[in-house]
Amino acid sequence: MDIKVIKELIYETVSDMVHVGEVVSTNPGNCTARVKLSDRDDFITSELQVRQAKTHKDQFYFMPDIGEMVICVFLGNGADAGFIIGSAYNRQDKPVYSGQNMAYVKFEDDTEFVYDKDKSQLYMNVEGDVDIDVKEAVTLETPEVLVKADNVEITGDTTSINCTKVNLGNGANAKVVHQYTLCPIFGVPIGSINPSTVTHTAQ
Repeated sequence: MDIKVIKELIYETVSDMVHVGEVVSTNPGNCTARVKLSDRDDFITSELQVRQAKTHKDQFYFMPDIGEMVICVFLGNGADAGFIIGSAYNRQDKPVYSGQNMAYVKFEDDTEFVYDKDKSQLYMNVEGDVDIDVKEAVTLETPEVLVKADNVEITGDTTSINCTKVNLGNGANAKVVHQYTLCPIFGVPIGSINPSTVTHTAQ
């Protein structure tokens, strides 16, 4: 068979299997969506399975938005059975961040997670609350921790802070009682500390 004929057959087969379209409806419970195919006279597909990274013991879940451009692969010659295998940026939808070493996830409400490999820097912005439930211990090792908040509350059976020096900072209202320092944030002794090592700048 002539190589040109083979190429034409392959093209016809692939072009009938792969289509680009626009999501017109979604079924989050079944993880499916319907797609309008502009190259098929705006034909609306049946519900197509949305490809996920993992779905068994470990699970991943993401649904395309209505109006999003997606790439579809169909089984056989029809548009009744197939999969949405991904999305693609286009003239209307462009990436917010770009770069060979950039990776990010950005949500409609502006919550985002951005990693810049060139700077080895991770940036997170969350528009709502953050709830973390950890069944075992949490260990944080870093040269410096900065916490900025209007109110800080720690609740626990035992609160222990082990350090050689405590600097309560400008405007702090604290008392040094015997070998303990009453923390102005927590209102409880924060450890057995020599009062001479406590730095307090009064208002």
